[in-house]
Amino acid sequence: MGASRPTDPLPASMERSANSTL
Repeated sequence: MGASRPTDPLPASMERSANSTL
């Protein structure tokens, strides 16, 4: 998760937030 886009730190942060809500 997130590791699929190491070049995009911004989207990775959003993904982490979404995982927290889930």
